Amino acid sequence: MTIRHIYRNGGFCALLLIVLTACGPVEQEAAAPPAARVSVVTLAPITLELSEDLPARVLPFQVAEIRPQVSGIVQRRLFEQGTDVSAG
Repeated sequence: MTIRHIYRNGGFCALLLIVLTACGPVEQEAAAPPAARVSVVTLAPITLELSEDLPARVLPFQVAEIRPQVSGIVQRRLFEQGTDVSAG
């Protein structure tokens, strides 16, 4: 026997083995699982008011101190608290 005959016979045996394996018994299909239990919920849109109460402290980013540039006691103020002040 030559090597060519061994390969030919080996290939034929492998092909025969594959064909015989494919012709095996047919597997039965698995039974279907029972139906799942479900529930139904009906949704309706509603208006929802969102609010947040956050603890915080409000601080100004700049503080201006108004001091007299003269010695003595300030007798009157010529501006209102919280208004813009201009020269003159």
